[in-house]
Amino acid sequence: MNPIIDIPAEETYSIPDIVDRLVPLVDGVAHHRAESELRYSASDIYWLLRDMLKRANKDIEGEFYMQRLKKGDWRLAYRRRTADEQKADMRHKRQVDDTKKLIERLKF
Repeated sequence: MNPIIDIPAEETYSIPDIVDRLVPLVDGVAHHRAESELRYSASDIYWLLRDMLKRANKDIEGEFYMQRLKKGDWRLAYRRRTADEQKADMRHKRQVDDTKKLIERLKF
């Protein structure tokens, strides 16, 4: 079973369109590798999924991420703002607070 995956260059694709193309790809690889002795660790699978999300996040607002529930269990989650944006906002707030404290100390 060698799946044919149609990807016309002149079109653009939505996330569901991409998933429709990933499923036969993964099924085809699984079919051919069913007899293989090669095994992957949980860490290998996590990083593969994370890298796919990183690529998917490149062109969207917000970001998908792997949310850890407990050891070995993950959930696909979405946040409207990226982690970098949230960290930048927290850094800015901390700097403003530090500046306020410094001004208060200098007044006395």
